[in-house]
Amino acid sequence: MQNLRLTDQADLGFIFETVQRRISEDEWKKTTAEGAVTKDVFIAYCISQKYPSIGFEYDGKPIGGMLFDGSAVHIEVLPEYHGRWGLLWRSAMKWFFALKDPIFVAVDRDNEKCHQFMARNNWPCVKEDEKTMTYEMSSRASPIYQRIIASQKKRGLCEA
Repeated sequence: MQNLRLTDQADLGFIFETVQRRISEDEWKKTTAEGAVTKDVFIAYCISQKYPSIGFEYDGKPIGGMLFDGSAVHIEVLPEYHGRWGLLWRSAMKWFFALKDPIFVAVDRDNEKCHQFMARNNWPCVKEDEKTMTYEMSSRASPIYQRIIASQKKRGLCEA
């Protein structure tokens, strides 16, 4: 996937549409307060709150992104790119750990690939409800992130 890249900001409208595509119609009605939260309202709110974000692109078109709301990172990726955007993961970790460390991510209970990924990185589940499991992601726990830091230290790119 040579044409896969991070962008400085996520396309917030795309993030909104990706969430809508991912959840049931009933859940969408609850999420948007019966349609009161439109795409334009969502975008305006995120901008007014100055939420940082990064986007994921393939061949110049958005395929997903991350949005940080001050306490948690929200990750959305089109289903057809699940498991295929991993080349961006190291750079994405640098981005969100620079914002906050540790950080929390809520994962839908049925997202088995993501739960396995969290387990491989030693990120514990700290909260559960009927719909989601919330993980505490920390640079101290992640073997991938520790390898990034060790490599940067070797090359003199960060302090010991």
